[in-house]
Amino acid sequence: MAATGPDTSPVNTEASFKHANLLFESGKFAAAKEQFLLLAKSNNLAKYWVNAAYCDLYLNDLPSAEASFQTALSADSQFASAWAGLGDAAATRMNHARAVECYNTALSLSPAMSQARNNRGHSLCALGRYREAWADLEARFSGPDTGNLYPHALTLPRWQGNPLDRVFVHWEQGFGDILQYARFLPHLKRKVKEAVFECPATLFGLLKRLPDA
Repeated sequence: MAATGPDTSPVNTEASFKHANLLFESGKFAAAKEQFLLLAKSNNLAKYWVNAAYCDLYLNDLPSAEASFQTALSADSQFASAWAGLGDAAATRMNHARAVECYNTALSLSPAMSQARNNRGHSLCALGRYREAWADLEARFSGPDTGNLYPHALTLPRWQGNPLDRVFVHWEQGFGDILQYARFLPHLKRKVKEAVFECPATLFGLLKRLPDA
């Protein structure tokens, strides 16, 4: 009996893609990469190469990630996610000028990519271009990636600096950002009648020592 190649029917391909995504989401990046590469080599679609490249980014294999992003662009030079991926790789290398160039290309092809805009904001910060960066980082509050960029998804109106009786402040970034900006909380309390800060439990003992906490 002659050997047969892999089943590349649409149903099987979609099932394999879903399985690879599940592996990725569960942190099994090496296994996910293997599945994405099988799909990429069978179908040569840019999205499979991009997903394999992101597995490499999480595995800290930048050369392989960049090669897969470039292969994705060879398959489709207008695939915005591949340009965004090259931006992510450049940012990981601390080459933020190159990262901004790649994010600009991605956003010119797909202006609604809030993840790419958010990441461009971080690279602009690293370059000292704070006014542009601030506008980009506001993208986390809207767009299809909001659930990942701003998981709180609060429906409360955002404070605009106007006098209020009560302001609720919550954390949304890492511990480093919390510790860096917590020093402004006492100043906030002088502007409003009551300020409430949602604090991670592991930092509560430290932050309650703030003046006027």
